[in-house]
Amino acid sequence: MKPRLARPLLAAIVGGALLAGGAVAASPAYADPTATPSSTETSAPPVEETTPVGEPSGPAGDPSGPAGDPSGEPSGNPSGEPSGNPSGNPSGNPSGPVDQPSTQPSNPPVPDVAPPKGTFALSATSVLMKQGVTFIQNDADYSDDKDADSALTRYITFGDGTSVTLNPGQTTFVKKYTKAGSFKVVEKITDTSGKSFTTPAKTVTVTSPGKATLNTHTVYQGQRFTITFSGVPSGTSKIRVLWGDGYENPIAGKNQTIGGYYYLDSKGKKVLGKRSIYVNYTTKNGTTDWFPVGAVNVLVDKYRPVLTVTKPSASNRVKSWTTVRGTASDKGAGLQPYAYVFVTRVTGGKVYCFTKNKKWVRVYSDKQYDTKCTPVVTSIVKGKWAFKLTGLGTGDLFVDAYAFDRIGHQGYRGLHVKVNKR
Repeated sequence: MKPRLARPLLAAIVGGALLAGGAVAASPAYADPTATPSSTETSAPPVEETTPVGEPSGPAGDPSGPAGDPSGEPSGNPSGEPSGNPSGNPSGNPSGPVDQPSTQPSNPPVPDVAPPKGTFALSATSVLMKQGVTFIQNDADYSDDKDADSALTRYITFGDGTSVTLNPGQTTFVKKYTKAGSFKVVEKITDTSGKSFTTPAKTVTVTSPGKATLNTHTVYQGQRFTITFSGVPSGTSKIRVLWGDGYENPIAGKNQTIGGYYYLDSKGKKVLGKRSIYVNYTTKNGTTDWFPVGAVNVLVDKYRPVLTVTKPSASNRVKSWTTVRGTASDKGAGLQPYAYVFVTRVTGGKVYCFTKNKKWVRVYSDKQYDTKCTPVVTSIVKGKWAFKLTGLGTGDLFVDAYAFDRIGHQGYRGLHVKVNKR
């Protein structure tokens, strides 16, 4: 027997090979696909001729077989075994038992009996509201006996009624709490077989940053208003105020009252209508999101300041003018804090003015008057202004008072009296 002939013979039978002169000619389309091509073209290895099963070994039409063989049996198979089955398979299956598919069952899969494991960390455990806490997956601590880390489901609950499932490969998540209190963070890890593991909880303490309160919600252009901060926790290093007009500025992180106003925005345009104000807070754990303070409605200011100069009952007497006084008010944006008062005396054609240095100076022309006669600047306190006047003589006394509101509107009042008695 020559088992090496079994594979070429099978290929010849399956491929519809032609039998000619006792030799097997296989179809090229069924060449052995396992053959390894060679860079040098060679002829196929010689195939030993065999006689197909059931065919006489002599020439066609010769039933008697070779001369001198009284048995009449084919002479090409002296061993008595069928020549068409060189592998010795009595079933007549030319492929032989080596080519039968295995009927043995495969080993059953090992059941998944162990739940996954893992831990996590938090970037901070004490924060302000709207300040980020970063959940950090500890990759090195995640494990499962069957599944890769990327196949595990990681479900996080934050203790405030919110939760999140991490995406495969995601290692961090930033959580911002919107209310104060103590919250427990827990992670549940589940593998593909449904087995799960719940981590021990970590507690996050969330503190309110305090309150920011407006004293009014309606102002005129240029009108001052205030924001009062209270309940600011210790450890707050900075507060930032976003005014809603393109400007923002930092202030100290403490309880305080600050002032603000609207006139021109950061692009030079007049501010009108509602403007929303926001603040945020910074600690060692970072900066919070913006908190709304409230909206301020900005109105057009059409009013000018109103002033008076008080006339003494005996206004013709010098001694009645030891103090010059008056009032100032404004219905719109509010007054700037000072009144500007020019005091002039004309006696016998001579002109004198009382300067900011509280001295009388004689002038001889309008030009000198403009350069030498500076106004007395006096504070407006609760709507009133006043200052001492010394060295007054008789003559015509002129008192001209000016004041300005917060957006530059000017108010004026003048008084002229004759002082002819001491």
